[in-house]
Amino acid sequence: RPRTLLDLANDARKEVNWDPTLKITYWIKQADEFRRQATAHQRAGNVERAFVEFAKSTTILEKIKGHREYLNAVDEDQRRNLNAV
Repeated sequence: RPRTLLDLANDARKEVNWDPTLKITYWIKQADEFRRQATAHQRAGNVERAFVEFAKSTTILEKIKGHREYLNAVDEDQRRNLNAV
């Protein structure tokens, strides 16, 4: 049987090793890379893996809002887009 969304979301949280000491640019690139991987999995028909990769990207985007560099590195339009996540 397919895994539940809760199981997949938990996998995503476990796979993101959030370290707030790393630069915010690292995390933005990571979120983008996970999004690209998700799109590739989605195109290949691997819906479960696509969900996990999208969830990893979203997890980072949610955590990034609390990053110490957030206010200086992210402009107002980017913050507005992140708040939509």
